[in-house]
Amino acid sequence: MMFLTVVLAIGFTSCEEGTTIDVPGPDVEYQFTYSDSILNTYLKSEATGYKLVAQTDTIQGRNIESFLSSKGQDYTSVVEAATLSNSMLTLTGETDFSGVDSIQIRYTVTGSENETILASAGIDSINGQTVTFSDIQIDKAKTFELLKNNIVAKIYAIYDLPKTNCFKNGVMYKFTAKTTLSVKLAALTEGLSSSAQ
Repeated sequence: MMFLTVVLAIGFTSCEEGTTIDVPGPDVEYQFTYSDSILNTYLKSEATGYKLVAQTDTIQGRNIESFLSSKGQDYTSVVEAATLSNSMLTLTGETDFSGVDSIQIRYTVTGSENETILASAGIDSINGQTVTFSDIQIDKAKTFELLKNNIVAKIYAIYDLPKTNCFKNGVMYKFTAKTTLSVKLAALTEGLSSSAQ
């Protein structure tokens, strides 16, 4: 045990202070159901461009520190940023995204009216029943806002109505993404040293 502690100390003290490592974060999964009432309410606002077509119920926030501990990261972590990768929106049933020009995934923190665009994809990223998004970089403030707070996620779209069959009552959508958290190395070394003794 003493040898392990020494090896860890040598390995980590050679890194510059403030260095971060990447650890797997909580998966993101939002479930949406299309409803004409949501779209009709939005259209009454006379908004142009992107139209709100579906939104989730309230999604409960996550305790990032508890999540990391549950994955064997037994230390007090300091999350610096996050990356969402393998992000996609899929739908079920006999429908597809034909006629859709572009999609945005937005979210609103419960109790706030401010919307944040989380992901955007154009027509080149739409294939049948799937929309894929490029990797999403989130800074520290947005990481905590997105993962720790209760939020409502929303789908906005620009589309050609006569050619579109995926925006009708009962159609289900699922947005998924893998999260990677950038965590301060100093927090890790403290936890590893104490657990190795």
